[in-house]
Amino acid sequence: LRGSSFLRGGGCAPRRQGAVCSSEVTTAMSGASPRAVDVSAVIKPSSGMHDSTIIFLHGSGDSGQGVSEWVQGVMGGGFVFDKTRIVFPTAPMRKYSLLGPHGVQRVWFD
Repeated sequence: LRGSSFLRGGGCAPRRQGAVCSSEVTTAMSGASPRAVDVSAVIKPSSGMHDSTIIFLHGSGDSGQGVSEWVQGVMGGGFVFDKTRIVFPTAPMRKYSLLGPHGVQRVWFD
């Protein structure tokens, strides 16, 4: 996301390796206006330190938490890397043309 600051250092510590933690919300620029982007679903690296980050974006109408749970289920809970942090941001609510003139949904773009 252009102008984004959502990859700031996370503020939550996992209780166990690979824990998904929450509580981080920040702002990203979407066009000319800032919108809140929830980046609360994060899988911390098993080593505790990361040197890389994967940003996993969800589909229309889903959430970061939802896609994180889906990925963990598909992978049998083993979607944890030694030095890689995985961030599952949630798109802001916005007008979505596919839903008609009054449709609003969590989507990255229209």
